[in-house]
Amino acid sequence: MDTKDLEAAIKALSSHKKAWKFVEAFSHELLRGSYTDSSDVANTTAEVLKVVAVATCMAGLDNVRRSLRAVGRYLAGLAGNYKYVIGNVTRRVLKLVQETFDDPDEEFSIQENIKEALSLFLDEFNQTRDTMVTNAAVAEQIHSAEVILTFGRSATVERLLLEAAKKRTFEVVIAENSPRGDGHGLAKVLASEAKLEVTLIPDSAIFAVMPRVHKVIIGGEAVLANGSLLAPAGTLLVTTVARHYSKPVVSCAELYKLTPLFPLSTMADVKLLHPATILNEEIASEMPNVNIVNPANDLVPAEMISLLLSDNGGCSPVVVHRLVKQLYDEVDVPL
Repeated sequence: MDTKDLEAAIKALSSHKKAWKFVEAFSHELLRGSYTDSSDVANTTAEVLKVVAVATCMAGLDNVRRSLRAVGRYLAGLAGNYKYVIGNVTRRVLKLVQETFDDPDEEFSIQENIKEALSLFLDEFNQTRDTMVTNAAVAEQIHSAEVILTFGRSATVERLLLEAAKKRTFEVVIAENSPRGDGHGLAKVLASEAKLEVTLIPDSAIFAVMPRVHKVIIGGEAVLANGSLLAPAGTLLVTTVARHYSKPVVSCAELYKLTPLFPLSTMADVKLLHPATILNEEIASEMPNVNIVNPANDLVPAEMISLLLSDNGGCSPVVVHRLVKQLYDEVDVPL
């Protein structure tokens, strides 16, 4: 976290103590790592920014935008892998605030206008989780008797598979995502709740299993403006093998994961994890001249992805830039 972002956020809300309490409470939850689902992070971010916008809007458009930017930067700096989600929600709220100031309902105060606009946004947002998995275009991507391969555990992919299992019978192959091993949790859920036939494999077996797979479905942390996907390390391996065998790769990402950032600006701050998680310390001590790099994320190029599934249905990754322009103002790209 940049201390300058904290100072800017405190200064922006210096005369709005109640709003700052909401921001502070959310920041503590982020620091504790209380969230495991990006949709929960996005929803809470929207609620907190609504409080900030309503509290600061009476001082004018410039003031509310400055406050939202400061709070958005501060929270994103605390959020780890969720920083893109928080940044995107902040940009979306900024656009809605701008539109409300540009065309307000004259019968109500600007504060009431802002509250109404962001309440509608939150109502729509709360339906995103269900919309994503019940959209007809999304549901059509999984057919009976198919073998689906996925990597690790994505909350979005999990919801999609559970929903599809209500209507169809199919098999799921899950690569465990070592050393985290979060694929084990997904395997248990699909086998117990959906009664699906599930096969859990080590990451090293992906190449061997891929020929019998019909389709690969993956999640991700952010969809960049050029259609590429920022996903947990190891995802690039899966998509590379799928491309070798000409298997379609379907990426699942709600609209709040679409970011106006491009790879050059995004990959510059990819987090590097401690090398001890992938290499035993005793073995490492025997290789003093070897540099061990353990990135938290992979950048999956757009050409490796066959289809992007979102709340709006399916689309090609090459048209992501159009969706980005609809969601955000260009002036808000740098928070």
